[in-house]
Amino acid sequence: MAVALGILLAVVGGIAALAGFTAERRVERLRSSGQTAWAMVVAAPGDDSGEGSSRGVLLQYRLPDGAVMERPASRLTPGGTVLVWYDAADPADVLVFGRYGRLSNAAFATIGIAFILGGVAFVGFGH
Repeated sequence: MAVALGILLAVVGGIAALAGFTAERRVERLRSSGQTAWAMVVAAPGDDSGEGSSRGVLLQYRLPDGAVMERPASRLTPGGTVLVWYDAADPADVLVFGRYGRLSNAAFATIGIAFILGGVAFVGFGH
């Protein structure tokens, strides 16, 4: 039983650590080699929740070729502007300045590693 629990903990920890490291790598990639643009925060069409609402908002930003991209956003107030980084090869991959998720990325990686170590301990001492 302890071996199965240890393996389960290690697998769950591996998934969490992979999620944290992958998200952090994406942040670093966009910040180091991504393009920047100023995006307007606008209410999504058909959103009746009011001007001050953070639900149903879109980021609108212009690419160098003049095309306008729209991406859903959360926890932003319509009417503002924010700096974004986007991948030139995939302009829909966007990162909003100040919303990197670094704390959550580190938390996922740290908790994942702790679960892996706990799983290894269960397997090692479960005999």
